Amino acid sequence: LEERGMDCRRNLGFWFLAGLAHQNVLLNKLLKKVYYDQGYQCLNMVLFGIIMGNYVKEFTPQKPGFAWWGKVIQEAQKNDLPFNDLLCVAVRRDQDKIGEWLITKGADINAEYQIDRSLLMLAVEWNSSKMFDILIEAGANVNFGSIYGDRPLHAASVGKIEMFKTLISKGADISVSDSSYMTPLHIAAMNGSLEIADILITKNADVNAPGPMLQTPLHCAAEYGFPIEVCAALIKAGADIHTKDENGRTPFDIASEFGASSEVLDILNPQGANHSVISEQSEQ
Repeated sequence: LEERGMDCRRNLGFWFLAGLAHQNVLLNKLLKKVYYDQGYQCLNMVLFGIIMGNYVKEFTPQKPGFAWWGKVIQEAQKNDLPFNDLLCVAVRRDQDKIGEWLITKGADINAEYQIDRSLLMLAVEWNSSKMFDILIEAGANVNFGSIYGDRPLHAASVGKIEMFKTLISKGADISVSDSSYMTPLHIAAMNGSLEIADILITKNADVNAPGPMLQTPLHCAAEYGFPIEVCAALIKAGADIHTKDENGRTPFDIASEFGASSEVLDILNPQGANHSVISEQSEQ
């Protein structure tokens, strides 16, 4: 390709194929020549290729194994390449064995990656459950997700119950707001995650915490039209149905605007909420 005039240094697909084929010549060519404008991306593409080679057996006449990773690690340290990025690639592909090995070689489990997000945060967002467990076991900080305030617990509150429970057991802060001023309870309510909402309520999460546009978790549940059980649980825990957001809307106003069911409207109506329904749904 280079003989035909292609600038392979800038072609990420080229480096992916290099990694997929496990070509020593191509791998050495990249590692010995660091191009600061594209080099980091190319390195990641090589690693993606190597990892994909582990998945797709028909593309791997010779399985790379740890020896290949050892070579990459040595060259990364020697050339001051982004050593921690290698661990991020393992997280992205949920390669627990490779990730565990990289950690023993000194990869920083609390490093920030590219968009200022922690590896643990990315493991939750990417549903990389095996690498999530590895990072937790290695002592990753459960209360740092990004410089903007987002944390792993926020990412897990969309309904990733097992990750959520693990983070809680490791001391994740249930009250902190993310970059959008949402608490984990706002996110659980928005996504209809009743089990997660119940856990947060049991741990005394603020059911009236003001979020974006001064909306409470009950506003979020009302806006996204999720089952009546979520609204009922919040109200039973003390959520104020009269609270108005910065536009003067109550949860009932929002539920009406977004076409919520009659059952939801019934329990949110500030003119006479149906408390028997609230009690019944909460018990269920």
